[in-house]
Amino acid sequence: MIEKSYFDREAITARGSMADTFFFIKKGNVSVMSPNCKEIIREYKSGDIFGLAENLANAKWPFTTLSRGVSYLYIYNSDTLHTSLGQLSPNYKDFIYELSRLAVNN
Repeated sequence: MIEKSYFDREAITARGSMADTFFFIKKGNVSVMSPNCKEIIREYKSGDIFGLAENLANAKWPFTTLSRGVSYLYIYNSDTLHTSLGQLSPNYKDFIYELSRLAVNN
């Protein structure tokens, strides 16, 4: 896990790049942008986590995310998540991975 600060309108994720991290917003706001980056389609705030489903599904980022104002995020790599899930029973782990794939594809 690393902590990183982002300036206003700085890209956090880029649409089409591999989702190999997930994020916890320590302080600030993050906007999920439409494919053309002209509209905000969702917003996250301090205390929110994003990127888990994409990470678990081994997917690419479906949208670009931008910092709104200065934001401070904790960034976790996929190994952290997959190692933790590896300790679960196979049925439960498979269930979580399948839910993630469904969430990303809808």
